[in-house]
Amino acid sequence: MNYLAHAVLAGPDPLLRLGGLMGDFVKGPLSPAPAHLPERLTQGLRLHRAIDAYAETHPAFRASRARVSPERRRVAGIMVDLFYDHFLARGWAAWPAAPGFAAFSGNVSLAATPGAVLAPPPASAETGVAASPDHGIGTVDSGTAGIGAPTKRGCAQAAATSVADRAAPERDRPVVDLATYCTATYALFADHAALLPPRLAEVAPLMAAHDWLGSYAEAATIALALDRMAARRFSRPTPLAGGGIELLDDYDGFAADFRAFFADALDFARQWRQREGLAEGGE
Repeated sequence: MNYLAHAVLAGPDPLLRLGGLMGDFVKGPLSPAPAHLPERLTQGLRLHRAIDAYAETHPAFRASRARVSPERRRVAGIMVDLFYDHFLARGWAAWPAAPGFAAFSGNVSLAATPGAVLAPPPASAETGVAASPDHGIGTVDSGTAGIGAPTKRGCAQAAATSVADRAAPERDRPVVDLATYCTATYALFADHAALLPPRLAEVAPLMAAHDWLGSYAEAATIALALDRMAARRFSRPTPLAGGGIELLDDYDGFAADFRAFFADALDFARQWRQREGLAEGGE
């Protein structure tokens, strides 16, 4: 999983969420717990690793990896992680009723914006995101692989969709809009800056400044993120370059896999927290 999914699956506790976000930046054993980290943050790191292991064996996640073309199959896991964050961000409003999400959604350390929710746009909608060092800009039609000119719309504007525009059965859901959740998550980095690994300390301000988590809702962002990963993180040529076409070539298939996986992953993470004595109110 990538940043957004790990943050959500960590649940409502701020330090667990921070551990979920830090997981890819912390290597080595976690038992005994690192002395310089709060125990709850270390538990978030452990949950991050448990989720990664769970994903590797889940039929839907494995089906997604198999959807990637043979020439990119060896980097399919990286690609699917990003694809799943895309579907989570794009369909954010669909998840508050899912197990483990409702309790989280009402406790993000910041109050939800009254009367605002991010609804998943139509598949053919063209939207854009702000430029950033590691995430792209532009418009994309779900039926094409093209990346068009940048626009000014992003997570914050999309989150202004009125509750009145939503279907009536959804109005009573305890929704926290995506923009509010993104802001609360970025605040965790600032509030706990002294605990961040050096590389994450460098990246965190960029994540907040350019709204990386919200930008995942755009397929164009995913495509350009893969291109930049190929250029910056690997010393040799990698098939990640151009990988955005994989998402568009089987968009509905990846979307179905994600829905099947994430419903189970929410339940897995909730049960993991319960076993560790970390369940929050409402779970």
